[in-house]
Amino acid sequence: MRVPKPAFLLLVLGLAACPPPQMAPSTHGPPVYFWGVRRDCKRDALLSAAVEKRLGQLGSDTRRVWPVPALENAKPALAAQEFARSCEIKEGVLIGGYVEERSMGRDTPITLMRMWRVDLASHKLSFRDHYCRACEVSRTLSTQMAYFAEEGSGDSDSSDSRVPSFCFDSVGSAKSAQSGDPVVPANSPQHGDRVLLSLRVGEDKSPAERKLRGQLIEALRGPLGLTGRDLQLVESDRATGLPQGSQVALLRGQVRLALHVEVGGAAKQATTRAITLRLAQAGEQTQATVFECMDCSDAALRTRLQNAVPRFIDEATPTSLALHALPLPPEIQGVLCSSRANNGPWCPGSDGKNLDSSPNLYPFAGALCGESIDVPLDPDAK
Repeated sequence: MRVPKPAFLLLVLGLAACPPPQMAPSTHGPPVYFWGVRRDCKRDALLSAAVEKRLGQLGSDTRRVWPVPALENAKPALAAQEFARSCEIKEGVLIGGYVEERSMGRDTPITLMRMWRVDLASHKLSFRDHYCRACEVSRTLSTQMAYFAEEGSGDSDSSDSRVPSFCFDSVGSAKSAQSGDPVVPANSPQHGDRVLLSLRVGEDKSPAERKLRGQLIEALRGPLGLTGRDLQLVESDRATGLPQGSQVALLRGQVRLALHVEVGGAAKQATTRAITLRLAQAGEQTQATVFECMDCSDAALRTRLQNAVPRFIDEATPTSLALHALPLPPEIQGVLCSSRANNGPWCPGSDGKNLDSSPNLYPFAGALCGESIDVPLDPDAK
C-alpha cells in the first residue's frame, strides 16, 4: 500500500513528536504513604522533597499525603487512625517525621531528627531517632528515612514521648521517667565504635603536608566523635590502601571499621585536590569513593572532609545509623536527654484539635489520600 507523500511526512513527524513512553520503576509490596517532615510545626518543603526523592528511588509505590490543618501536626497514632479510617486503607506504611534544633550554648546547635512509622495493617507504631551537628540535614534525614521505611527497624511504642529513644534502656521506660532526667542505659558500652584511621596527604614528606595531615585528623575527630565513634590513628598500608593491621583487628572484633583517607598534596594556594576514601568492615567488601575538591584551600578541605567522611560512613554502614546502640557523649546527652529539654508544648493540633481550623468530617479526600510522587527515572537527575 502506497502512502501519499504529504501523508507520509505527517506520519513521520507525528511519530517523532511522540517518543515512546518510558517504563516506570517496578513496585513491590504495599504502598508507602509519606506524611511529610515538619520543622517548627510546619511542613518543611526542602526536607520533605529530599525524603520524597529518596523514597521514590527505592522502587516502591510512594504517595504524598496532604493532611488538613487540624491534623497536620497530629501524633503518629492518631494520624494513622484518621488516615486509615477516612481513606478506607487497610495496608501499607504511613511514615513521617519532624526536625528540631537544640541549643548548645555558644557551640553549633544539635539537630534532632525523629522519624515515625505506622504499619496500617497491624497498627504497629515505631520510632527512630537520629541526631547530628553541623551536618547536611536533608541528606542525612533522607538516608535515615529510606532505611526506616524499607527495613522498619526501630523502637516500638504506643506513646509519643518527646525524649529521644536512645536515652532509655527501652522506649517503654520513658513513661516512668517523665518526672526526672532519664539515665543512659547501664549496659551501654563504655566506648563507641572504634575506627582505625589512616590519613595521607601527598607523600607526607614536606612540612606543609605533615601540618595539614594533623589539622585534618583533628577536624575529623569532632564530627565522628559526636556519633560515638572513637578514632584510633595508625599508619597506612600502601599494599592494601587501608590502615595497617586492618584485617586482623576487624576479624578479632577489636575495631568495627577501618577508614583510609588520601588527599592530594598540599599547595601554597587554592587548587583542585583529589580525595579518596576507603572503608573496610568485617564480612563486607571494601567500599571506596573518589571525588575532587575544586579550588580547595586548606580551610575548605577541612570543611569538605568534615561533611563527606561521616556521610560516607553512614551510607556504607546503614546498620550503624541506629544511635540507640551507641553511647552518647556527655555534652550531647545533657542536651538530648535532659527532661528540661523535652518539656516544651506540642505543636497546635498534635492532639487532633486545632482552634484555628474548623472541624472537618472528611479530613482526607481525593488527592489528600495519597498523591503519586513523580521521581526521575535517572537516580542522579536533579
